[in-house]
Amino acid sequence: MPSEASPRPGLSAGRERPSVLRRTLAVLAVGAGAVGLVACGGSDDEPNRGTSTGSDSLTVYSSLPLTGEAGERAASVSRGEKLALLEAGGRVGGFTVKYVGTDDGSTDGPGSDPEKVIANAQTAARDKTAIAFLGGLDGASSAVSIPVLNQATVPQVSPLASYTGLTQADGAAKGEPDKYYPSGRRTFARVVPDDAAHADAAAGLLAERECTSLFVLHDRSLDGRGIADAVTLAAPRQELKIAKTEDVDLDRDVADDEAERLLESGADCLFYGGEVDRRAVALLRVLGTRAPSVRLFATGAPQAEVVARLGAVAQRLVLTSPELDAENLPASGRAFLRTYRERYGREPDPAAIYGYEAMKLVLLGIEAAGERGNDRQAVIDAILDVRDRRSALGTYSITRTGDTTLDRFAVRRLDGERLVVDAVLPSGD
Repeated sequence: MPSEASPRPGLSAGRERPSVLRRTLAVLAVGAGAVGLVACGGSDDEPNRGTSTGSDSLTVYSSLPLTGEAGERAASVSRGEKLALLEAGGRVGGFTVKYVGTDDGSTDGPGSDPEKVIANAQTAARDKTAIAFLGGLDGASSAVSIPVLNQATVPQVSPLASYTGLTQADGAAKGEPDKYYPSGRRTFARVVPDDAAHADAAAGLLAERECTSLFVLHDRSLDGRGIADAVTLAAPRQELKIAKTEDVDLDRDVADDEAERLLESGADCLFYGGEVDRRAVALLRVLGTRAPSVRLFATGAPQAEVVARLGAVAQRLVLTSPELDAENLPASGRAFLRTYRERYGREPDPAAIYGYEAMKLVLLGIEAAGERGNDRQAVIDAILDVRDRRSALGTYSITRTGDTTLDRFAVRRLDGERLVVDAVLPSGD
């Protein structure tokens, strides 16, 4: 049966309705209903009326899952955001800029609690000094915050939300991306490549590694489904056969059943869409053990100790992600890593640089808006007009849909006690 909200027949097939995704979509409906409570700004005919904060003191909000399983990664992203503002001296032109970090971490699962995300977005939307919102850390949290902030004309920049449907209709679910923008105007941008670009790169890698038949599995999250569906679409362009698509409830003991389906499919490679956390590792360990000839592929840049829990199977897991290592960053990216270590006395998570660049993009938008740097619509327009920016991530532009033109992805594997980068891929465009 197609998984809930799957945009096309045959993608993400499973046996039960995905409760995690259903909860996210239900909360999204609540968020859409809440936008009227925080609405401000003018009509579509007069988009700039009422969008100025009227103040020289501005606030940038951030919403990240600082508690829970993703806490350390989110904290590193937050430090990156604060470091960019610190380097600017807390000022842009004639404006002072304050950072307000908020926690949206879930207490009963990994990642963000969508209700907390909405509450944080509402707080920012009601604050007359708010000039931007950094978040979410993933597509699911962005999906529930964008409508609230959009109705209030608050510019939003996500460090790591790659779900394609947030910005593009091609390959997205029904109603996307328009349903995220109730005002009819775009207010969201991201500094990470979207799932479509990632899937193109991943499919190219699968073909390069001589995969011929692919078993696609995801964790029923919006983000897991998003990358799995994108890979399912990209694979045929590399002459890869899709043997089977499945979704799995990681809270149930279904690993042996999935292993049977993997073996019955005849696939020689498996692609897993979803966070590689302790639950996913438990599943992949069983799949890899039961199907020793199947090569394993997933996305992300988890901690090496998490991957090491796969045991002997860890040597067969290949990970792709947009987080590059120091050797593949420009000089300004390596400088960020050095400054982060000096400032915080610890190694940055690979995601930290995306928090840094998200804040840099907001500050650039304020600067480019000039005297109207306290006008939300002017800042949005400036962000969406960024072209050929030389950044810590590399040179990129922001498209009118809010997407970055960055398209490089690191290929990682476990080597001893470290995850090492074997190669860097283009998206294949």
